[in-house]
Amino acid sequence: MNRTLSIFLYATIALTVPIRGQQNIQLSPSYHAIIEKLICFSDKGLKVFYGGPIDTKDKGIKWIMPISFEDRKKKTRAIYEIAFINCTPETAKDAEILFIDVPEIPIKFKNDATTDYATFSSLIKGNYKDGSYIVVRCAEVANLHFPDIFIHCLYSKKLESDKQKIAHYLHKTFHTRKNFLNYYKSQTTETITQEDEEQTTYQPQLIETNLGKQTGSFYVTKIVKKKDAWKAYYVIYPATTTLESIAASNEHILIRLDSGCVSGQIYDDEACDCLDQLHEGLNQLMQNNLCPGLIIHIPTHDGRGFGTAPKAETEIYKRGGEGCVHSTPALDTISAAKLLYGTDSYDIRSFDGAAQLLASLNIKKVVLLTDNVNKIALLEKYGVHVLRKKTKTNKPSCIVHIDAKKKSGNYFID
Repeated sequence: MNRTLSIFLYATIALTVPIRGQQNIQLSPSYHAIIEKLICFSDKGLKVFYGGPIDTKDKGIKWIMPISFEDRKKKTRAIYEIAFINCTPETAKDAEILFIDVPEIPIKFKNDATTDYATFSSLIKGNYKDGSYIVVRCAEVANLHFPDIFIHCLYSKKLESDKQKIAHYLHKTFHTRKNFLNYYKSQTTETITQEDEEQTTYQPQLIETNLGKQTGSFYVTKIVKKKDAWKAYYVIYPATTTLESIAASNEHILIRLDSGCVSGQIYDDEACDCLDQLHEGLNQLMQNNLCPGLIIHIPTHDGRGFGTAPKAETEIYKRGGEGCVHSTPALDTISAAKLLYGTDSYDIRSFDGAAQLLASLNIKKVVLLTDNVNKIALLEKYGVHVLRKKTKTNKPSCIVHIDAKKKSGNYFID
Protein backbone atom coordinates (compact mmCIF):
# COMPACT_ATOMS: atom_id res chain seq x y z
CA MET A 1 0.00 0.00 0.00
CA ASN A 2 1.35 3.43 -0.90
CA ARG A 3 1.95 6.16 1.65
CA THR A 4 -0.81 8.35 0.21
CA LEU A 5 -3.48 5.75 0.96
CA SER A 6 -2.11 5.18 4.46
CA ILE A 7 -2.30 8.91 5.18
CA PHE A 8 -5.83 9.00 3.73
CA LEU A 9 -6.94 6.20 6.03
CA TYR A 10 -5.64 8.02 9.06
CA ALA A 11 -7.01 11.38 7.98
CA THR A 12 -10.52 10.10 7.35
CA ILE A 13 -10.77 8.02 10.49
CA ALA A 14 -9.22 10.74 12.66
CA LEU A 15 -11.97 13.23 11.76
CA THR A 16 -13.86 14.60 14.73
CA VAL A 17 -17.35 13.20 14.33
CA PRO A 18 -20.09 13.78 16.91
CA ILE A 19 -21.16 10.33 18.03
CA ARG A 20 -24.24 10.39 20.24
CA GLY A 21 -24.91 8.11 23.17
CA GLN A 22 -21.85 5.86 23.41
CA GLN A 23 -23.35 2.68 24.85
CA ASN A 24 -22.93 2.31 28.58
CA ILE A 25 -21.92 -1.34 29.00
CA GLN A 26 -23.49 -2.82 32.10
CA LEU A 27 -22.15 -5.92 33.82
CA SER A 28 -23.88 -8.04 36.41
CA PRO A 29 -22.70 -7.28 39.99
CA SER A 30 -21.70 -10.96 40.22
CA TYR A 31 -19.50 -10.85 37.09
CA HIS A 32 -16.22 -10.26 38.97
CA ALA A 33 -16.95 -13.19 41.29
CA ILE A 34 -17.64 -15.40 38.26
CA ILE A 35 -14.29 -14.46 36.70
CA GLU A 36 -12.47 -15.28 39.94
CA LYS A 37 -13.99 -18.78 39.84
CA LEU A 38 -12.55 -19.31 36.36
CA ILE A 39 -8.99 -18.84 37.65
CA CYS A 40 -7.55 -22.25 38.47
CA PHE A 41 -4.08 -20.99 39.50
CA SER A 42 -2.68 -17.65 40.62
CA ASP A 43 0.80 -16.79 41.86
CA LYS A 44 2.97 -13.66 41.74
CA GLY A 45 1.19 -12.00 38.83
CA LEU A 46 0.55 -15.24 36.92
CA LYS A 47 -3.11 -16.16 36.39
CA VAL A 48 -4.20 -19.37 34.69
CA PHE A 49 -7.81 -19.65 33.52
CA TYR A 50 -9.40 -23.09 33.29
CA GLY A 51 -10.36 -22.72 29.63
CA GLY A 52 -12.59 -24.99 27.60
CA PRO A 53 -12.89 -27.63 24.86
CA ILE A 54 -12.39 -27.31 21.11
CA ASP A 55 -14.13 -29.70 18.69
CA THR A 56 -12.07 -31.15 15.87
CA LYS A 57 -13.00 -33.72 13.27
CA ASP A 58 -10.11 -36.02 14.12
CA LYS A 59 -6.74 -35.38 15.68
CA GLY A 60 -5.56 -31.92 16.65
CA ILE A 61 -6.47 -29.32 19.21
CA LYS A 62 -8.76 -30.43 22.04
CA TRP A 63 -8.60 -27.66 24.66
CA ILE A 64 -7.49 -24.03 25.04
CA MET A 65 -6.38 -22.48 28.33
CA PRO A 66 -5.58 -18.74 28.56
CA ILE A 67 -2.85 -17.37 30.84
CA SER A 68 -2.18 -13.77 31.83
CA PHE A 69 0.70 -11.98 33.53
CA GLU A 70 0.21 -8.82 35.61
CA ASP A 71 2.72 -6.12 36.50
CA ARG A 72 3.28 -4.71 39.99
CA LYS A 73 0.30 -2.40 39.54
CA LYS A 74 -1.99 -5.40 38.83
CA LYS A 75 -2.29 -4.37 35.17
CA THR A 76 -2.20 -7.09 32.51
CA ARG A 77 1.13 -6.97 30.64
CA ALA A 78 0.96 -10.22 28.61
CA ILE A 79 -1.55 -12.89 27.60
CA TYR A 80 -0.84 -16.37 26.21
CA GLU A 81 -3.07 -19.08 24.72
CA ILE A 82 -2.22 -22.66 25.64
CA ALA A 83 -3.49 -25.18 23.09
CA PHE A 84 -3.59 -28.86 24.07
CA ILE A 85 -2.99 -30.96 20.94
CA ASN A 86 -4.13 -34.61 20.84
CA CYS A 87 -4.76 -34.34 24.58
CA THR A 88 -6.65 -32.47 27.28
CA PRO A 89 -5.35 -31.07 30.58
CA GLU A 90 -6.22 -34.44 32.16
CA THR A 91 -4.27 -36.47 29.56
CA ALA A 92 -1.26 -34.20 28.95
CA LYS A 93 1.31 -36.31 30.80
CA ASP A 94 4.71 -36.28 29.01
CA ALA A 95 3.37 -33.84 26.40
CA GLU A 96 6.01 -31.75 24.65
CA ILE A 97 5.75 -27.94 24.97
CA LEU A 98 6.22 -25.80 21.86
CA PHE A 99 6.32 -22.00 21.92
CA ILE A 100 5.24 -20.21 18.76
CA ASP A 101 5.19 -16.46 18.18
CA VAL A 102 2.62 -15.68 15.47
CA PRO A 103 0.36 -12.59 15.32
CA GLU A 104 -3.35 -13.20 14.88
CA ILE A 105 -4.02 -11.51 11.52
CA PRO A 106 -2.22 -14.17 9.40
CA ILE A 107 -4.02 -16.87 11.43
CA LYS A 108 -7.50 -15.38 11.63
CA PHE A 109 -7.65 -14.55 7.92
CA LYS A 110 -5.97 -17.86 6.95
CA ASN A 111 -3.26 -16.07 5.00
CA ASP A 112 -2.05 -18.88 2.74
CA ALA A 113 0.82 -16.74 1.46
CA THR A 114 2.62 -16.76 4.84
CA THR A 115 4.77 -19.26 6.69
CA ASP A 116 3.14 -17.92 9.85
CA TYR A 117 -0.26 -19.38 9.05
CA ALA A 118 1.06 -22.59 7.47
CA THR A 119 3.17 -23.35 10.55
CA PHE A 120 0.45 -22.53 13.08
CA SER A 121 -2.25 -24.40 11.17
CA SER A 122 -0.12 -27.52 10.86
CA LEU A 123 0.58 -27.53 14.59
CA ILE A 124 -3.01 -27.18 15.80
CA LYS A 125 -4.15 -29.85 13.34
CA GLY A 126 -1.86 -32.33 15.07
CA ASN A 127 0.66 -32.66 12.24
CA TYR A 128 3.75 -32.15 14.39
CA LYS A 129 3.52 -35.73 15.67
CA ASP A 130 0.93 -38.36 16.54
CA GLY A 131 1.48 -38.04 20.29
CA SER A 132 0.46 -35.30 22.71
CA TYR A 133 1.99 -31.83 22.64
CA ILE A 134 1.11 -28.31 23.75
CA VAL A 135 1.37 -25.15 21.64
CA VAL A 136 1.74 -21.85 23.50
CA ARG A 137 1.11 -18.62 21.58
CA CYS A 138 1.70 -15.05 22.73
CA ALA A 139 -1.46 -13.03 21.99
CA GLU A 140 -1.07 -9.42 20.90
CA VAL A 141 -4.83 -8.68 20.99
CA ALA A 142 -7.00 -10.23 23.70
CA ASN A 143 -10.10 -9.80 25.84
CA LEU A 144 -9.80 -12.41 28.57
CA HIS A 145 -12.70 -10.88 30.45
CA PHE A 146 -14.32 -7.50 29.97
CA PRO A 147 -13.07 -4.82 30.49
CA ASP A 148 -9.53 -6.26 30.81
CA ILE A 149 -8.77 -5.76 27.13
CA PHE A 150 -5.11 -6.14 26.24
CA ILE A 151 -3.31 -4.88 23.14
CA HIS A 152 0.39 -4.52 22.49
CA CYS A 153 2.75 -4.46 19.57
CA LEU A 154 4.54 -7.79 19.16
CA TYR A 155 5.65 -9.14 21.82
CA SER A 156 6.10 -9.12 25.62
CA LYS A 157 9.47 -7.74 26.77
CA LYS A 158 9.60 -10.55 29.34
CA LEU A 159 8.87 -13.25 26.77
CA GLU A 160 11.64 -15.66 27.76
CA SER A 161 10.91 -15.32 31.46
CA ASP A 162 7.20 -15.88 30.79
CA LYS A 163 7.99 -19.04 28.83
CA GLN A 164 10.00 -20.46 31.72
CA LYS A 165 7.14 -19.81 34.16
CA ILE A 166 4.51 -21.28 31.83
CA ALA A 167 6.59 -24.41 31.20
CA HIS A 168 7.17 -24.81 34.94
CA TYR A 169 3.43 -24.52 35.61
CA LEU A 170 2.52 -27.05 32.92
CA HIS A 171 5.12 -29.54 34.12
CA LYS A 172 4.16 -29.21 37.77
CA THR A 173 0.40 -29.31 37.19
CA PHE A 174 -0.07 -31.68 34.24
CA HIS A 175 3.25 -33.61 34.34
CA THR A 176 4.25 -32.47 30.88
CA ARG A 177 7.88 -32.55 29.84
CA LYS A 178 9.97 -30.21 31.93
CA ASN A 179 11.77 -28.47 29.07
CA PHE A 180 10.25 -26.58 26.15
CA LEU A 181 11.10 -25.88 22.52
CA ASN A 182 11.09 -22.45 20.86
CA TYR A 183 9.49 -23.89 17.76
CA TYR A 184 8.79 -20.87 15.55
CA LYS A 185 9.11 -17.09 15.63
CA SER A 186 7.31 -14.90 13.11
CA GLN A 187 9.24 -12.32 11.12
CA THR A 188 6.12 -10.18 10.85
CA THR A 189 6.52 -6.62 12.07
CA GLU A 190 3.92 -3.97 12.76
CA THR A 191 4.58 -0.42 11.62
CA ILE A 192 2.73 2.51 13.11
CA THR A 193 1.79 5.03 10.41
CA GLN A 194 0.09 7.58 12.67
CA GLU A 195 -0.50 8.00 16.40
CA ASP A 196 -2.01 10.59 18.73
CA GLU A 197 -3.81 10.57 22.07
CA GLU A 198 -6.97 9.22 20.45
CA GLN A 199 -5.78 6.34 18.30
CA THR A 200 -2.97 4.40 16.67
CA THR A 201 -3.11 3.37 13.02
CA TYR A 202 -0.88 0.59 11.67
CA GLN A 203 0.40 0.01 8.16
CA PRO A 204 -2.04 -2.17 6.16
CA GLN A 205 -1.15 -5.85 5.75
CA LEU A 206 -1.82 -7.65 2.46
CA ILE A 207 -3.42 -11.05 2.99
CA GLU A 208 -4.34 -13.85 0.59
CA THR A 209 -6.89 -16.35 1.76
CA ASN A 210 -8.44 -19.46 0.20
CA LEU A 211 -12.18 -18.88 -0.03
CA GLY A 212 -13.04 -22.24 -1.59
CA LYS A 213 -13.59 -21.51 -5.26
CA GLN A 214 -11.23 -18.56 -5.34
CA THR A 215 -8.32 -16.92 -3.55
CA GLY A 216 -9.12 -13.51 -2.16
CA SER A 217 -6.59 -10.70 -1.72
CA PHE A 218 -7.38 -8.07 0.90
CA TYR A 219 -5.80 -5.28 2.89
CA VAL A 220 -6.20 -5.38 6.67
CA THR A 221 -5.54 -2.19 8.63
CA LYS A 222 -5.32 -2.43 12.41
CA ILE A 223 -6.65 0.60 14.29
CA VAL A 224 -6.46 1.03 18.06
CA LYS A 225 -8.96 3.55 19.42
CA LYS A 226 -7.52 4.27 22.85
CA LYS A 227 -10.68 5.60 24.49
CA ASP A 228 -13.09 3.12 22.94
CA ALA A 229 -14.59 0.28 24.95
CA TRP A 230 -13.25 -2.39 22.55
CA LYS A 231 -10.07 -0.58 21.49
CA ALA A 232 -9.05 -2.70 18.47
CA TYR A 233 -10.59 -2.61 14.99
CA TYR A 234 -9.49 -4.23 11.72
CA VAL A 235 -10.69 -2.55 8.51
CA ILE A 236 -10.66 -5.07 5.64
CA TYR A 237 -11.30 -4.36 1.96
CA PRO A 238 -10.38 -6.01 -1.39
CA ALA A 239 -6.89 -5.33 -2.68
CA THR A 240 -8.44 -4.47 -6.05
CA THR A 241 -9.96 -1.26 -4.67
CA THR A 242 -9.03 1.59 -2.33
CA LEU A 243 -10.61 3.23 0.66
CA GLU A 244 -10.81 6.44 -1.39
CA SER A 245 -13.09 4.79 -3.95
CA ILE A 246 -15.20 3.13 -1.26
CA ALA A 247 -15.66 6.38 0.64
CA ALA A 248 -16.42 8.30 -2.57
CA SER A 249 -19.09 5.89 -3.80
CA ASN A 250 -22.69 7.08 -3.97
CA GLU A 251 -23.95 3.49 -3.88
CA HIS A 252 -24.95 1.47 -0.81
CA ILE A 253 -21.72 0.08 0.62
CA LEU A 254 -21.63 -3.64 1.48
CA ILE A 255 -20.64 -3.81 5.16
CA ARG A 256 -20.00 -6.63 7.60
CA LEU A 257 -19.58 -5.80 11.31
CA ASP A 258 -17.73 -8.90 12.45
CA SER A 259 -16.97 -9.96 16.01
CA GLY A 260 -13.76 -11.73 16.98
CA CYS A 261 -13.79 -15.30 18.27
CA VAL A 262 -10.63 -17.01 19.51
CA SER A 263 -11.97 -20.57 19.53
CA GLY A 264 -13.64 -20.39 16.11
CA GLN A 265 -11.52 -18.01 14.06
CA ILE A 266 -8.08 -18.89 15.44
CA TYR A 267 -8.46 -22.50 16.61
CA ASP A 268 -11.06 -23.68 14.04
CA ASP A 269 -13.65 -24.95 16.53
CA GLU A 270 -16.18 -27.09 14.63
CA ALA A 271 -18.87 -26.15 17.17
CA CYS A 272 -18.70 -22.47 16.18
CA ASP A 273 -19.76 -20.65 13.00
CA CYS A 274 -17.80 -17.40 13.59
CA LEU A 275 -15.07 -18.35 11.11
CA ASP A 276 -17.71 -19.19 8.50
CA GLN A 277 -19.36 -15.81 9.01
CA LEU A 278 -16.04 -14.00 8.58
CA HIS A 279 -15.18 -15.93 5.43
CA GLU A 280 -18.69 -15.43 4.06
CA GLY A 281 -18.09 -11.71 4.46
CA LEU A 282 -14.80 -11.99 2.58
CA ASN A 283 -16.51 -14.00 -0.16
CA GLN A 284 -19.21 -11.36 -0.50
CA LEU A 285 -16.57 -8.64 -0.87
CA MET A 286 -14.95 -10.60 -3.71
CA GLN A 287 -18.25 -11.33 -5.47
CA ASN A 288 -19.81 -7.91 -5.00
CA ASN A 289 -19.45 -6.35 -8.44
CA LEU A 290 -22.31 -3.87 -8.08
CA CYS A 291 -20.93 -1.78 -5.23
CA PRO A 292 -17.76 -1.61 -3.09
CA GLY A 293 -17.58 -2.95 0.43
CA LEU A 294 -15.54 -3.51 3.57
CA ILE A 295 -15.53 -5.47 6.82
CA ILE A 296 -15.00 -3.93 10.23
CA HIS A 297 -13.72 -6.75 12.42
CA ILE A 298 -13.68 -6.23 16.19
CA PRO A 299 -11.30 -8.86 17.63
CA THR A 300 -12.05 -8.10 21.30
CA HIS A 301 -15.75 -8.98 20.94
CA ASP A 302 -15.02 -12.60 21.90
CA GLY A 303 -17.77 -14.30 23.90
CA ARG A 304 -20.30 -11.63 22.82
CA GLY A 305 -18.08 -9.12 24.57
CA PHE A 306 -17.62 -11.01 27.84
CA GLY A 307 -14.23 -12.38 26.82
CA THR A 308 -12.35 -15.60 26.07
CA ALA A 309 -12.26 -17.02 29.61
CA PRO A 310 -16.04 -16.96 30.27
CA LYS A 311 -16.69 -18.02 26.67
CA ALA A 312 -14.54 -21.11 27.29
CA GLU A 313 -16.62 -21.96 30.37
CA THR A 314 -19.83 -21.86 28.33
CA GLU A 315 -18.23 -24.24 25.81
CA ILE A 316 -18.16 -26.83 28.61
CA TYR A 317 -21.86 -26.27 29.26
CA LYS A 318 -22.68 -26.60 25.55
CA ARG A 319 -21.21 -30.10 25.53
CA GLY A 320 -22.43 -30.96 29.01
CA GLY A 321 -20.06 -31.44 31.91
CA GLU A 322 -18.47 -29.92 34.98
CA GLY A 323 -17.04 -26.44 34.69
CA CYS A 324 -15.60 -24.10 37.27
CA VAL A 325 -18.96 -22.52 38.10
CA HIS A 326 -21.62 -25.09 37.14
CA SER A 327 -22.11 -28.73 36.24
CA THR A 328 -24.81 -29.19 33.62
CA PRO A 329 -26.17 -31.40 30.84
CA ALA A 330 -25.66 -30.16 27.28
CA LEU A 331 -27.14 -26.71 26.66
CA ASP A 332 -27.46 -24.45 23.64
CA THR A 333 -25.18 -21.42 23.38
CA ILE A 334 -27.71 -18.86 24.69
CA SER A 335 -28.80 -21.03 27.63
CA ALA A 336 -25.14 -21.69 28.51
CA ALA A 337 -24.36 -17.96 28.64
CA LYS A 338 -27.47 -17.16 30.67
CA LEU A 339 -26.61 -19.90 33.15
CA LEU A 340 -23.07 -18.62 33.65
CA TYR A 341 -24.05 -14.98 34.18
CA GLY A 342 -27.30 -15.67 36.03
CA THR A 343 -29.06 -13.09 33.87
CA ASP A 344 -30.74 -12.65 30.50
CA SER A 345 -27.97 -10.18 29.51
CA TYR A 346 -25.79 -12.60 27.57
CA ASP A 347 -24.50 -10.05 25.01
CA ILE A 348 -22.72 -6.80 25.97
CA ARG A 349 -21.26 -5.97 22.56
CA SER A 350 -21.61 -2.41 21.30
CA PHE A 351 -20.87 -1.17 17.79
CA ASP A 352 -20.49 2.55 18.38
CA GLY A 353 -16.81 2.49 17.45
CA ALA A 354 -17.65 0.78 14.16
CA ALA A 355 -20.35 3.37 13.48
CA GLN A 356 -17.78 6.06 14.15
CA LEU A 357 -15.41 4.54 11.60
CA LEU A 358 -18.18 4.52 8.99
CA ALA A 359 -19.05 8.12 9.80
CA SER A 360 -15.41 9.17 9.46
CA LEU A 361 -15.43 7.66 5.96
CA ASN A 362 -18.69 9.53 5.23
CA ILE A 363 -20.50 6.25 4.57
CA LYS A 364 -24.22 6.85 5.10
CA LYS A 365 -25.85 4.12 3.00
CA VAL A 366 -25.00 0.46 3.58
CA VAL A 367 -26.08 -3.07 2.76
CA LEU A 368 -25.36 -4.79 6.06
CA LEU A 369 -24.45 -8.48 5.89
CA THR A 370 -25.95 -9.68 9.17
CA ASP A 371 -28.48 -11.82 10.99
CA ASN A 372 -28.34 -9.58 14.08
CA VAL A 373 -31.24 -7.18 14.62
CA ASN A 374 -29.24 -5.03 17.04
CA LYS A 375 -26.55 -4.15 14.49
CA ILE A 376 -29.12 -2.64 12.17
CA ALA A 377 -30.75 -0.63 14.97
CA LEU A 378 -27.37 0.69 16.07
CA LEU A 379 -26.36 1.98 12.64
CA GLU A 380 -29.78 3.52 12.07
CA LYS A 381 -29.39 5.34 15.38
CA TYR A 382 -26.39 7.12 13.86
CA GLY A 383 -28.26 8.16 10.73
CA VAL A 384 -27.06 5.38 8.43
CA HIS A 385 -29.58 4.09 5.89
CA VAL A 386 -29.43 0.29 6.22
CA LEU A 387 -30.52 -2.43 3.84
CA ARG A 388 -30.04 -5.94 5.15
CA LYS A 389 -28.49 -8.95 3.42
CA LYS A 390 -28.71 -12.20 5.36
CA THR A 391 -25.71 -14.41 5.90
CA LYS A 392 -25.63 -17.86 4.34
CA THR A 393 -23.80 -19.75 7.06
CA ASN A 394 -25.45 -23.06 8.00
CA LYS A 395 -22.53 -25.13 9.24
CA PRO A 396 -23.85 -28.68 9.88
CA SER A 397 -21.74 -29.16 13.03
CA CYS A 398 -23.34 -26.20 14.81
CA ILE A 399 -26.98 -26.16 13.70
CA VAL A 400 -28.11 -26.23 17.35
CA HIS A 401 -25.85 -23.23 17.98
CA ILE A 402 -27.36 -21.29 15.06
CA ASP A 403 -30.96 -22.24 15.92
CA ALA A 404 -30.48 -21.03 19.51
CA LYS A 405 -29.39 -17.63 18.26
CA LYS A 406 -32.41 -17.38 15.97
CA LYS A 407 -34.75 -18.13 18.87
CA SER A 408 -33.14 -15.53 21.15
CA GLY A 409 -35.09 -12.55 19.81
CA ASN A 410 -31.93 -10.67 18.79
CA TYR A 411 -31.52 -12.48 15.47
CA PHE A 412 -33.55 -12.80 12.28
CA ILE A 413 -35.26 -16.18 11.88
CA ASP A 414 -34.95 -16.40 8.06
